[in-house]
Amino acid sequence: MNEDDINQLFESHNVELTERELIELTENNYEAQEKGEDDEVVPALKELTKKTLNKCFTMAHDLTELLIREDPTMERSLKTRREVFAALVPYKEVEKNLRNEAKQSKTTSYFSKN
Repeated sequence: MNEDDINQLFESHNVELTERELIELTENNYEAQEKGEDDEVVPALKELTKKTLNKCFTMAHDLTELLIREDPTMERSLKTRREVFAALVPYKEVEKNLRNEAKQSKTTSYFSKN
């Protein structure tokens, strides 16, 4: 994944779907349900790790720093930075929960084994 991929990803999220595209997506989903395609083998659930989240946060930081350095319009790059980090807030919460889970010790660890 390079900077162009990241930029393209951000740009794709800013484009709103047309009414026709929404209708097509809904129809395709409905047709898939009728055909029983949802009964196919479900892949294993993915799990976010602290390592993955930290990598994402680092990439977001690097991206916004690059924009601030290279974009001649400071206001635009700062706005983008705010929006990128605002979009990452739910992932910050997940990372915080993972961190807290790692810190919690089991209640049984306070009892001595005789």
